Amino acid sequence: MTAEVFENSASTNCTKSVFRGSPMSLFRCGPPHNASFSRHSGKQDVSVKWQNEDRKDVQYYSVRYKALGSLSWSKPLMQSKNGKKCTVENLNSSLVYSVQIQCVTNDRCPQCPWSETYTVPAELTTQPVMVNMKDTDIAKTKGRRLISLTWKFPAKELHDSYHVIIGKASGEAPRQRMITTEPEIRLALSYSEYHLNISAVNNASTSPAVSQTIPQREDTPSTGAEKLNVTVHNNTSFTIHWKEDLIKNYVCYSVEWMERGHKAGSMSFYQDEHNHRTLTSLPEPLEPYKRYSITLHTRPDKDTCNMKKVNNSESTYGRTHFYSVEGSPLSAPTNLSFYNVSLNSVELQWLSIPEDDIRGFLLRYIIYWTEYHGGVTTER
Repeated sequence: MTAEVFENSASTNCTKSVFRGSPMSLFRCGPPHNASFSRHSGKQDVSVKWQNEDRKDVQYYSVRYKALGSLSWSKPLMQSKNGKKCTVENLNSSLVYSVQIQCVTNDRCPQCPWSETYTVPAELTTQPVMVNMKDTDIAKTKGRRLISLTWKFPAKELHDSYHVIIGKASGEAPRQRMITTEPEIRLALSYSEYHLNISAVNNASTSPAVSQTIPQREDTPSTGAEKLNVTVHNNTSFTIHWKEDLIKNYVCYSVEWMERGHKAGSMSFYQDEHNHRTLTSLPEPLEPYKRYSITLHTRPDKDTCNMKKVNNSESTYGRTHFYSVEGSPLSAPTNLSFYNVSLNSVELQWLSIPEDDIRGFLLRYIIYWTEYHGGVTTER
């Protein structure tokens, strides 16, 4: 095929160019219109997307790379196993690389030009370091607290942002992901326990995460036990009662119950008629003689009682304790000692009974003593 091109000009000196070639030599498959990179463990995954007109014709592609600023490209070329993905191995995680991509020629793609040069940042291999966590009250707000977290990242110039992932320790969904460019975040949370992970991120890698537990806030006057009562029916069912008429303002609630040192169980529910709710078919049966803490949360959404997000989503109404079955203590107090002895009084002190031996709500202590008067013994 021959093509002649004439100059279109008012000049009397027209010029002409002639191009000759076979039709196949005039076809080419262009470089990818999009490429993304993911670095991990000294490797680099390359994912590409081709123009619509080239997508069916490109079967494989090649990748060449070099450290940023280097003059020579890698040899031999890395070739993909399909037209979409390729993995480059044995890279230096701390280096920034320049990368180019071209399709592998075939009958449908007789020409394959190199793509533009992509700059791939260094792999993030260190985790952020927690600096401070502060738990404070929120003014004029009951049952919710402000958690302020700050951290630092050693390689500041290598990252673009931080990903903060937070979820309830009970495992209730969802786990919410938030993005911030500053090494700090503030969260409005209920008094539950939470687990939180923080990672540094750039456009090619995510650093190892630093983990932080936000502990359950202990009982306060605003979450007093007098607000709640629990009636246990069997080891898989109980009813929780609350005193105030919450249904005027809320219809969505969540209950968490937990044996000390164990993972909390949880259930959310809808209630618009009564100030109580019976929960059945618990995920795990209640253990006898074990003390459980139970917490009731209110949720502002009415279309669903499941959490849509974690941050700024619920308030703690109250917390109390209960046993499914109570029994007598297994042991007596130990290390009895006395002080300030006088003719009419004495101060006694002892160590508390271990939690595992109490097996119920401890109501009182009974003290026995013996008086000696001139050989006469009296027990009281």
